[in-house]
Amino acid sequence: NNNRRFYRFKKPKDNVEQIYDAFLVLDFESTCKDGFGTLKEQEIIEFPCLWLDGKTLEVTSKFHSFVKPKLCEQLDPFCVSLTGINDDTLADQPHFETVLKEFLEWLKRQKSINNAEKTVFVTSGDWDLKVMLPLQCKYSDIPVPAQMTKWINVKEAFCISTGTYPYGLKHMLEILEIERVGRLHSGIDDCTNIANIVKKLAERGIVFGT
Repeated sequence: NNNRRFYRFKKPKDNVEQIYDAFLVLDFESTCKDGFGTLKEQEIIEFPCLWLDGKTLEVTSKFHSFVKPKLCEQLDPFCVSLTGINDDTLADQPHFETVLKEFLEWLKRQKSINNAEKTVFVTSGDWDLKVMLPLQCKYSDIPVPAQMTKWINVKEAFCISTGTYPYGLKHMLEILEIERVGRLHSGIDDCTNIANIVKKLAERGIVFGT
């Protein structure tokens, strides 16, 4: 399953050097309805990504765009309540194909600016890049970018560091005693919280690797 592994090379008191030049912290939000499996054709409606420097573990750049869906003409009230995104938010936003192109251009610029050869996506769970991105690319009739087919699931690193498999983002923040930023299920806020989890796990001695 993408050969994801985590190595704990050093004691937490040491300065842990990461393998990656940057972590690309990503958390999609999508169309949804209340209840599991009630919406077959989910579409991405928020596309956020943070550039987390692998040496300083500080966020130095961010990409953030809302995405206008094609198949869903009106968001379900449950989706609006969960994500804080409404139809007015999406009315004048670009479709996914445009957003993905802009994202890949941003990513290319960041790699060049930071002279970063080795980068990796980081998500909370596997859904974003294992399920949602391939589904969205299928609807948009475009290939999944090769660089977005491998990622680190921060839940697995959390499990190795703490001995506990987390229920979700909120659980990880509570266990690590990290103050939550913003609201849950806001994609950009979730990215900030995931980035803070990555930083805390690195401080505890985790070296992220694949």
